[in-house]
Amino acid sequence: MVGAGAFGVPSVFVASKLHAPDESVGLLDAEHLEGLFAEEPSPPIAATHGLRW
Repeated sequence: MVGAGAFGVPSVFVASKLHAPDESVGLLDAEHLEGLFAEEPSPPIAATHGLRW
């Protein structure tokens, strides 16, 4: 997030087991994400549970 923000590039948060375990799907709701990134100067524009190539 910091690197993308430093370059003015929008970022997407890819949740890991640390931030959103598989059984905690609700942890990617807007309220949780706002709290998670409250101190972030460039919060992500979206969030997802995983990334696949």
